[in-house]
Formats: sequence, structure tokens, C-alpha cells
Amino acid sequence: MGHTVNFRSHKLSYKDKTSIPNPKEDWLIFENTHEAIIEPETWELAQQLRKTPRRIDTIGEANPLTGLLYCADCGAKMYNHRSRGGTEGTPYPSDFFDCSSLYTGTSEAWKGLLRALYYH
Repeated sequence: MGHTVNFRSHKLSYKDKTSIPNPKEDWLIFENTHEAIIEPETWELAQQLRKTPRRIDTIGEANPLTGLLYCADCGAKMYNHRSRGGTEGTPYPSDFFDCSSLYTGTSEAWKGLLRALYYH
């Protein structure tokens, strides 16, 4: 973003190699000291995506759309459900998103996302 932040940490002695973090109110921030590498909008989007939990599910990987889909009907967050299958109750693998009022397969979610990106 082009900002410089000073005094993020300190050392008790010049002989000591361990850094002690300073509280944020003691930091000095100098804005626009150099050219930004990325745009502020991209930075904010990346920070929002980093806050989204990426839990590894029973298949052993996290779905990249987790925490990003919202229901078009009610506006609620959609949750991903995955299973390998192979049990008596669920003999086939499943992968879908749902909210309180809608069920959507993951392939339909990907198609909708790609369609939205294509027409945007």
C-alpha cells in the first residue's frame, strides 16, 4: 500500500537477539512513502479472504469457495458439506452447498461463479 511502519518491535539490549513487539499505539506509520505494489482494493479483498476459515474436511482438503458463497434467495451464508461416501447410509460421494432454504451442488456453484466472472 506504500506505507512505512516504524517501531513495531524493540530489544532490551543491543546484546539481545530477541525482539519484543511494541503495542500498536506506539507504532509510527508514514503513509505513501513509496509506490504501492498492489491496489488498496486488492489488498482489502486479500485480507478478507485470509480471515475466512479453511478447515480441512473428511476428504483431506478445503473447498476454495468456503465462506464466500451467499444464498441468492435469503442472503444467508452457504455451507459446504462433503463426504467420501461408502457407508450404508451414503454409498456415493457427495459435495454440496446449502443454507436454510436452498441446496446447490458444488459443480453448479462453480458454474455460477465462472458465469458471473465471464459476464462481469
